[in-house]
Amino acid sequence: MNYKRIYEEIVSNRKENPIPIEDYGEVHHILPRSLGGSNDETNLVRLTAREHFICHLLLSEMYEFKTVEWYKMNHAFMMMKCSSTNQTRYINSRLYEAKKEHFSLTMSHRQAGKKNSQYNTIWVHHPTKQKSSKISLSDLEDYMDRGWLQGRVINWNRELPTKVKKHYFNNGHQITDSRRRNCLKIFGLDLYSSKDRKALYSLLIREYVEEDNSTVSMAKRYNTSDVVIRKLLIDIGIGTKDRGGNWT
Repeated sequence: MNYKRIYEEIVSNRKENPIPIEDYGEVHHILPRSLGGSNDETNLVRLTAREHFICHLLLSEMYEFKTVEWYKMNHAFMMMKCSSTNQTRYINSRLYEAKKEHFSLTMSHRQAGKKNSQYNTIWVHHPTKQKSSKISLSDLEDYMDRGWLQGRVINWNRELPTKVKKHYFNNGHQITDSRRRNCLKIFGLDLYSSKDRKALYSLLIREYVEEDNSTVSMAKRYNTSDVVIRKLLIDIGIGTKDRGGNWT
């Protein structure tokens, strides 16, 4: 069957015999936009719903099997299988049987590799924040270091996944979520991240040991309390000094 000839005949006939303006019609791009067609009037024709459907069916058969054009036109034809307030489109059982393999190939092509919306991404969740997020696979290690776990949780009212990762200071004390939030607020560093814990250690060593600042002055600088600074110094593995400058 010469699909191209039939297609051109439908378009030519409708160009010569336009649909009355008061009748329902659908604008069709003679050369589809996905194949480089423009919105110029010369590339547009107003078709009946049935003609529009048939033209897209013909376009899905006109191009060589599995070429880029073939995939694009078969996808466009699949999009014709929809309903609106103006018309209902449908594919009868015989046509569906003839096209279903093409539908399958088209969807596989569209979801292959980087075209897949899920490509190179992964779901993670945070038990404390009770939040799930889709992230790039390359960021997974960083997220895990900050207390995120692999997998998606949709209903947080149900039992959370077991084996929630715990984080500890070098002295063995567990890092609580409140301590973590405090540190984030004061220093902008995440205690769940080993990298940030090292950065905090370096900061406190510099200010408390090398520069010999008091915990009181440090507390004022960071807008927190002396108790918080002293606890961090102990937990991070530096320790504290008494008023006489002796390590306790």
